[in-house]
This record gives sequence, C-alpha cells and structure tokens, in this order.
Amino acid sequence: MPDPFSDLQKITSIPITFFTYLASIEKYSLVLRALIWKDFLLRFRHRWFNSFSVFLQPMITVVIICFAFEGFVSPIFHQRDYPVCVYLGVLVWQFISRSINLAGTALRSNKNVLTRTYFPRILIPCAAIFGGLTDFFVGFPGLLLCIWFFKVPVSIFSLIGLIPFIGLMVVVGFGTSFWLSILDYKYDDISYMMPFLTQFLFIASPITYIPSGFSRAVSFVYSLNPIVAVLGGMRHSLVGKPAPTAISFSVSIFSAFALLIGGAWMFCINEPKIADTGDT
Repeated sequence: MPDPFSDLQKITSIPITFFTYLASIEKYSLVLRALIWKDFLLRFRHRWFNSFSVFLQPMITVVIICFAFEGFVSPIFHQRDYPVCVYLGVLVWQFISRSINLAGTALRSNKNVLTRTYFPRILIPCAAIFGGLTDFFVGFPGLLLCIWFFKVPVSIFSLIGLIPFIGLMVVVGFGTSFWLSILDYKYDDISYMMPFLTQFLFIASPITYIPSGFSRAVSFVYSLNPIVAVLGGMRHSLVGKPAPTAISFSVSIFSAFALLIGGAWMFCINEPKIADTGDT
C-alpha cells in the first residue's frame, strides 16, 4: 500500500475556525482510510483466533451474566427475551469501552504519525472508532444466534429499526473518544482515570438490566447518560420492551450530540498545540 502520508504538507498551518476545521477533514479522507486499514490489519490479518474471539467474547459474557444474575433477578431471567436484551447491551458496551480505552489514548499511541505531517488530528480517534464498529458487526451474528436459540419472535423490520440507534451509538462513541483523547493529550492523569470511568459507566448504563420504576427526577438525571436512549431504543425495536419516555429520549439524544459537538470543538481549539509540537 502506498504511503498515505507521503504527499501531505508538513506542519505549517491549520484551520482556525470550527467550521473550516470540519470542512478540512474531507481533504484527508485517504489518511482516515489508511489509519482504519492499519488498525484492521494489526488486529485481524492472519489472526483467525483473534477474529473468532471477537465473535465469541460477547456470547461468553452473556452466558456469565445470565447465570450470575439468575439468583437475584429470577423473574426477569426466565423471560425468553432477557438474554437477547443482555446481548444487545454487551455489544453496545464493547463498542463504548473500546471508545474509552483505545480511542481515548489514540493521540499518545500515534505520536510517530503526529510528528511527520499535518492532517486533522481528529482523524486518529475517528479511526479507532471505526475499529470498534468492526467488533460490533463481527459480534452481531451472535445476536441472531441468540434470537434463534431462545425463539424470540423478531421480524426483519425490527432489525431495520436498530439502524437509527446504531447511528446514535456511533455518535456517543465519537463524542466520548474526542473528549478523552484530547484530555488525555493535555493532562497525563486522565489515563489513570479511564478504568474508573469505564466501571462507572458500566454500572450507570442499562447493560445487564432494564430500567423501570424511576421517579421523574431520577429518570431525568439517568437519561443524561446517552447510552440509555441507545439501549432503550434498541430493545424496544427488537423485542418490544417499553420505550423510553419522550422526555427521557430527548434528554439522551441532546446529551449525545452535545458530547459530539463539544468534543469536536475541543479538538478545533487545541489543534495548534498538537500540530505544532506533535508531542505527547
């Protein structure tokens, strides 16, 4: 593969406004493709066991969760669609946790690229997010196996209904990775907080449970976590679980796009420091 960085300009100048910064990203689509392809080859080329483990990991996780929770939530456990709901949660969580752990440290781990040429640095966490999407879709056939095994009635329209919520999941992943990668670049201590953040988000998100019975105030605060809308919408579309209320859903969508736009803006205002030094 030709070097996608060979014809790029050396670090000289960068866009100075938010909109010109976003518009400049289109010029560097070749760099984005190269970064995505590099990540894909490192993980999957001639590594069939790695590919199989990506497929198998959510399945094993669901089995462990279901048996671990059987004694505590037995009425829910014995519902046929509970494993399917958990499987959806695990797939989404794998994508989000990858956004935190890999995309969050993307600038540091690609220091050698940063010092060579100029391109919008936001492409680096973007490439890591696309790698997380690969994991999501590799694990998706396992969801279909789970639906078949537990004989949960699902139509083709239910599967199509997942698409908008997968898009919302991607928005959350991009926003999270933008914020964490630029904060990790600026502050060394952020990397030490990521394991705690991962654990906190896992507990605060409806990965292994279906939220219900919250008061209006608690539901509003809980909905500030955009993963609530992602999983609530997916479970409603796929197996007919109660959908989030209009207010809860609106709050989660607002949080997701605020996370995305705020993270992109942070990259825009911090781009000069990254481009000028390439130092982490």
